Amino acid sequence: MSSSGRGHGFERKIAKMLSLWWSSNKDDNVFYRSQSSGARATQRNKQKKDTKFQHGDICPSSSEGEALISIWHVECKIGYGKKNKNSIKKWDVLDLIDSQQKIPTIMSFWEQCKDGADLTKREPILIFARNGRVPCITIRTEYRNELITMCGKNYNDGLFINHNLYIMRLENFLEWIDPEVFIKK
Repeated sequence: MSSSGRGHGFERKIAKMLSLWWSSNKDDNVFYRSQSSGARATQRNKQKKDTKFQHGDICPSSSEGEALISIWHVECKIGYGKKNKNSIKKWDVLDLIDSQQKIPTIMSFWEQCKDGADLTKREPILIFARNGRVPCITIRTEYRNELITMCGKNYNDGLFINHNLYIMRLENFLEWIDPEVFIKK
């Protein structure tokens, strides 16, 4: 399967996970992958045209999901294992310490996510999975602290990187955070 095909499948998987979380397991279609993984919105933005909720990789597929996507800008990344014939770079959190890459892959992905979030004035949310691994979520440390305040409970089984990012398993995040905290906001 092509990398974009895998990426689209991963986006659909994440949309379904978020939908079930958001709807308390009642609806797997609250969110879906955005048109062209946000590329259409990017092009329309260059023409000063709005494409509501189509920036990023995940968008609402029903009005029920608009509350979350009005807050979050979600980017999804899958794969990027060992460097292969297509020059796809490997990535690992340790690349932040010992990589010879100018910008480690995970930081490149984060910057892309942050740029999109800045453009839409939403919170950057990076959801990724390395080859053969479980999905993880990356959020700003400051946002993690806001979530702790909003939901009234802490979560410490993640990893702080660069003092401003926090990575944890997506399944743990979805268990930790009650979607009601976003609806009440």
